Amino acid sequence: MVVIWFSAVELRNLQSIDNWTAMTKLVIFDLDGTLLDTVEDLGNATNYALRMCGFPERPLKDYYQLVGRGIYNLFRSAMQAPDEGKVTLPDRGNEAASVEGNVPASVEVSAAVPVPNEAMVQKMASYFLPYYGEHMCDFTRPYPGIPEMLASLAAAGIQVALASNKYQEGAEKLIRRFFPEIPFMKVLGQREGQPIKPDPQVVFQIMATEPEVGPQSLPTDKQPFDPVLGPQSLPTDKQPFDPVLGPQSLPTDKQPFAPEDVAYVGDSNVDMQTGLNAGVRTIGVTWGFRDRAELEAFHPFAVVDTVQELQDLLIG
Repeated sequence: MVVIWFSAVELRNLQSIDNWTAMTKLVIFDLDGTLLDTVEDLGNATNYALRMCGFPERPLKDYYQLVGRGIYNLFRSAMQAPDEGKVTLPDRGNEAASVEGNVPASVEVSAAVPVPNEAMVQKMASYFLPYYGEHMCDFTRPYPGIPEMLASLAAAGIQVALASNKYQEGAEKLIRRFFPEIPFMKVLGQREGQPIKPDPQVVFQIMATEPEVGPQSLPTDKQPFDPVLGPQSLPTDKQPFDPVLGPQSLPTDKQPFAPEDVAYVGDSNVDMQTGLNAGVRTIGVTWGFRDRAELEAFHPFAVVDTVQELQDLLIG
């Protein structure tokens, strides 16, 4: 079932879903819980890091709520005993994990369990990243119908891109592994110095990308582009693009995509906030890690239950 909300402005500007479908030029997807079911591999890797750091492991079901805010926030949450909550590390939106953090002396911590501070967050990362790098595809799979839906969007001339809180290398690896034939215009994950979702900057960076510079616009023998990162070899004096962030110097009136051209699709409250913060059409999907009530609380443009419903909404 598709549930759609319209504001008064949208009702004036859009006479039908067909009108909006015709306007859609770019669809930006979340990754975990939207395109791919990654929770088992994420849970296994986090439990490995917890075990190596002396913390108790978490049941797999916990990870449906723990993931989605970047790996450092995942570690901060996973270290907390779910039934105790004696120590609470702050959720750092910019993911700039510090090694300075300490637990106040007055806080009671079991002697059998390490102190969950920011230094331990970094230690968790040192175990998680190599383990997950080796095992991120053990159980991860696309949700049924996702590859076909992405191919249909591309065939309809609609650009597709990725905006994820997964670290950049991991996001790129999964896209290459599971969607090698899909011409993603841009793949952006968590990157040093860049805010994570729900900050809308990642959406704005994708919207500032010129679609014609992607890997589909030049013959293969003249193609200087990486299919994930974009242009790699244009002369410096002719290169207005950062290989990850996209074009940096286009005038505002020449930006490739306007908000009304764009749909953002995700499965969590973080995704709903991201799309709304960016001012683009925001669509929730219920096959991922969170439930319909969480998505509907943000009154996105639509909430869909199946991949076919999403495709019909985006393409018509």
